[in-house]
Amino acid sequence: MRNNKAKPESTGAKGYLRAVAFSCGIGLVVTVVFLLLFALLLSVKDLPHGAIEPMALFAASAGALAAGFCCARIRREQGLLLGVGCGTVLFLVLVLSSFTISDDGFGMAALLKWVIMALCGAIGGVTGVNVRTRRK
Repeated sequence: MRNNKAKPESTGAKGYLRAVAFSCGIGLVVTVVFLLLFALLLSVKDLPHGAIEPMALFAASAGALAAGFCCARIRREQGLLLGVGCGTVLFLVLVLSSFTISDDGFGMAALLKWVIMALCGAIGGVTGVNVRTRRK
């Protein structure tokens, strides 16, 4: 007879917070890797300065997508909600880090970035829940 009870540390809010924190760490790593690749590309190629902002948004969105996907794969439920949560947490981390570097305010551009990152996180979460596991 199999024991189908979940572990106590993986249930409730603590389990969700642990999954979101771990997944956001993975999302930050993905974001940093993309930013490093784009920095290398900018140093090798002569790209216009207008390309910097879309590259940064793409890197942040890829990180949110990866975080939402990993969180949904860990929890195997509520992919949309967890993805939006991961995208929002990553957005807050990026906004707080940008406030330490510059004094730019929180405007419509930041709101658009949040919407894009939350949407990418939601797409990653839905995809993560719907990916089937392989059976041997």
